[in-house]
Amino acid sequence: MTEFPVVLVINCGSSSIKFSVLGAASCDCLLNGVAEGINAERASLSLNGGEPVALAQRGYEGALQAIAGALANATSSTAWP
Repeated sequence: MTEFPVVLVINCGSSSIKFSVLGAASCDCLLNGVAEGINAERASLSLNGGEPVALAQRGYEGALQAIAGALANATSSTAWP
């Protein structure tokens, strides 16, 4: 596994969590996303402006778990440098 230093930026609001992953050296945006409607019945997560996917669990804990899962999947896919 090759190490690639990144910076994770998280902005939590009253009903959403926005996040970006930046390359530490270049500050290029590698991945971004938003979890919206966190406390609503239609809570969702979208990555890189893609189609929203329903969250399995409402609330901040569920949203952060979904974001962590998306980040883990991104690191093991070809989408990650």
